[in-house]
Amino acid sequence: MKIDSDLNKQIVSLFQDHQSKISSDFAAINKTVEENISEWSRQNGGGGKTIILSGDNIEKAAINFSIIHDNIIPSSSQAKALNLKKGDEFIASGLSVISHPSNPKAPTSHMNGRIFIIHNKKEIKKWWVRKNVATMECPEMNNEEEEEQYRISPCLVYFALVWMALGMWAFVRSLYCFGRSGSTTEKVVGLLVAWVFGPFYFIYADANKNYCRAV
Repeated sequence: MKIDSDLNKQIVSLFQDHQSKISSDFAAINKTVEENISEWSRQNGGGGKTIILSGDNIEKAAINFSIIHDNIIPSSSQAKALNLKKGDEFIASGLSVISHPSNPKAPTSHMNGRIFIIHNKKEIKKWWVRKNVATMECPEMNNEEEEEQYRISPCLVYFALVWMALGMWAFVRSLYCFGRSGSTTEKVVGLLVAWVFGPFYFIYADANKNYCRAV
């Protein structure tokens, strides 16, 4: 399996596009919002961008993107046990979102998606994609008016169930597509999109005419 020379750029573009979209969505649900953006770079390769938002409905939200690449895995990494061989290099990238609503009875949430690749002279040796989503439960609501205001609609529950089902199907299909047409980059990015962004994978698959067609 080969790694395309512009894979770093495609991963950066994918995550930063979604970082900007999530930031815009958070800003849109606040009447007033304050935004702080900071960027950093890593001497041996890589960097990142952090967007922090504060508003009347979202007390604080942080959307963090990072990517590093090197031939030595940092000692703090969980992947350090992989022991890179001579000529091996790695790419590690991720997008993390943390949200704290102003309403103390609304749940806080955290999600992240990440990808890790080890390659040697553009030959992919190992790779994995991970995602995590977590929420902190609300305290019990005793005020009936507030409870009614923040009660989850059954439509949202149905939507979430459909979203999860489509996301699972997207992930299974992205794995199946590794045996069909398309470049390695398209297949890896397709898997990443399916794992992190669920049903949006089908838009990605439809937009790439050479991806996952008959061999």
